[in-house]
Amino acid sequence: MDISPSAEVVVEPQTQVVEAVPPEVPEAPLLSSIPPFFDLLMKAFDQWFTYWVPVTALLLVPTILGVGSEYVKISMPYQSQAIAIIAAIVSYVVGCGVIAIALGYGETRSSVPAAFRVSLELAWPLLAIAFLRGLVTIGAFGLLILPGIYLSIVTMFAQFVAVREEKRGFAAIAESWRITAPQALAIFWRLCVLGVLAIVIALLFGFAVGAIGTKVGGMAMTVLTNLILVPIGLFFSVALYESVRNTPVFGVAQEVRVRWLQYLAVFGVVVLALLLLFVGYALVEYA
Repeated sequence: MDISPSAEVVVEPQTQVVEAVPPEVPEAPLLSSIPPFFDLLMKAFDQWFTYWVPVTALLLVPTILGVGSEYVKISMPYQSQAIAIIAAIVSYVVGCGVIAIALGYGETRSSVPAAFRVSLELAWPLLAIAFLRGLVTIGAFGLLILPGIYLSIVTMFAQFVAVREEKRGFAAIAESWRITAPQALAIFWRLCVLGVLAIVIALLFGFAVGAIGTKVGGMAMTVLTNLILVPIGLFFSVALYESVRNTPVFGVAQEVRVRWLQYLAVFGVVVLALLLLFVGYALVEYA
């Protein structure tokens, strides 16, 4: 072998093989798993049994008013209507406290006075959200029936969001829409089954106490509804909310949802005004 300085060294080029790397495909966000209906119902019963003392303490006042309204319905109809209106207002206020208990807000689960205080604190913010949600739903129904049904379902947790995450107004409604939209159908069917079950229980109970008398039957139905059916239904809804509240953020941006909700609310005001004008015209023309 010639190793002299004049010898030429030939280096053969080497071919570098580069493996093709497939493009990264973003994983689909993992949706929260909604428990079966009876699991949710058992959880609602368990929560109701655990916190029945503060819940019953809150609901006792509107229940007594409701029973009184039923008692004087025949003999004093006008007074009965006035009592029923007062009972409805009180029911809404203390219902805010029951929502707080179901969500474990503050000291509401351990202190009845705290539950009453929180009821008053949350009454106005939750009423504002209910009002805005009503306008949004009316606006959606003004477009078509299905959008109205859809938005009434996906925004149903807005008040829970307001209590748990301290969001207000359209932000709370948009957050409810975001977390429920991917599984709106599953939520809808569970609520339908709950509604049918509650109707069946109410009918059977009504037939059972109807033989005693109309007045006693009405008072008994008020007690059943206010102290048992309503809180269990609320705890069921909270269990549904808890199962979807950690839904990851994806899809439409929250700012876009808020803007759509604002547009629908404005359209809802227009639809409501047209309805009122139509009803007023009909009363003047045909009354």
